[in-house]
Amino acid sequence: MIPNLSSLSSNTSRRCLPIGVTKSAFEADRASICEICHEPLNEDSPYAWAGGTDDEIDVRSVCENTHVFHMGCIKQMLTSTTREPLCPSCRSPIEANVQQAIKIEKYQQSANDMPNPTEEFKVLSTTMLTWLARAIGKEGLPPLTIEEMETAWEDEPFAKYRKHLAFLSEYADSFESIWNLLTDVVDGLPYPASRVDEYRKWTEDVVDMPLVDMPRNAELLKTTARTLRALLTRAKKHADSPLKREDVSQIWNDEPIVTFRKKMRDLQDQYKWVQGAVEQVFDLCFTEEDN
Repeated sequence: MIPNLSSLSSNTSRRCLPIGVTKSAFEADRASICEICHEPLNEDSPYAWAGGTDDEIDVRSVCENTHVFHMGCIKQMLTSTTREPLCPSCRSPIEANVQQAIKIEKYQQSANDMPNPTEEFKVLSTTMLTWLARAIGKEGLPPLTIEEMETAWEDEPFAKYRKHLAFLSEYADSFESIWNLLTDVVDGLPYPASRVDEYRKWTEDVVDMPLVDMPRNAELLKTTARTLRALLTRAKKHADSPLKREDVSQIWNDEPIVTFRKKMRDLQDQYKWVQGAVEQVFDLCFTEEDN
């Protein structure tokens, strides 16, 4: 969050014209001050910037009028608002390359904060962050080409990622549909018997599926499928042990369903992150080519 200016009395005094100092001299001094944090540009910002080092202060010209700020301050300002990004000094638009650099920083931070990341996600996120940096032309990195991306997209680990994403999407949709059906059963609502048989067949296919064809946490997915299969068997008309409301409620809040739901949320968040990064990279590359 941007610091409370009232708490920076010693710094904000630099903005007032001191006694005995000419206006031109004051303007020269003011030019060396970051207008966001009111600290000298040759000193570090209160906000750390991931690309900075102990020996180098990261400052950046951000607009067509070449107003300069600590990059950390600009990053904090832009991530704290949903409004159009404008230069704090002249209100002209923030340059696209600055916005893109900040967007990469946000991707980096969200990847670092991802709960329970899989090894697959760690590999993919590292690759995507490098691609993002190359897509915006970060100094010291080779430019990224669409041909390179398309080739990588068809090879590992992206091919495996896409296969697992498709499987998890189908599994999540089927799980939700089955649970809705079970809820209708215990609520006494009409339901097609053929649907129960169809979903039961699906759970059997998951239980019998080779582990090599499944994403991580395959055993949990299989255990959950077995639980659903048992519930669907009891949901069939004239079952020996008819399904009851309390059975469904208890299982929803018990293992393995609780762990399954949490794992699915984590995995979906990770796949969503990769998908968003891929789309961002493609947008940057296609935009560059179009221009």
